[in-house]
Amino acid sequence: MLVLPKEPVKYNRVETYFSDDYITIKCFDDRSSKMMDDFLSRIEHISKGFRSVLTIYFHNLGKFDGIFLLKHLVSNWKGDVRPLVQNHRIYEISVKSG
Repeated sequence: MLVLPKEPVKYNRVETYFSDDYITIKCFDDRSSKMMDDFLSRIEHISKGFRSVLTIYFHNLGKFDGIFLLKHLVSNWKGDVRPLVQNHRIYEISVKSG
């Protein structure tokens, strides 16, 4: 979902990604990886429309979700991935295209 300042959020623009949506892929790890690929591809597609630096916020990044996101980015992203970690919490993941 793309949220722009001072513009109302429209329900039909909200996107969700769940591994259960990929149930035809039998292996859970493969299913999760495909879901994450699709999710990040969507973010990349949306962000290409912007010329300036784009900031994306994730709820719960510093805990469990951030670990999954960082692991997937480090394993699959062709660009530069730099996490900001302090006291075992992920505060920021800077990603640059390759």
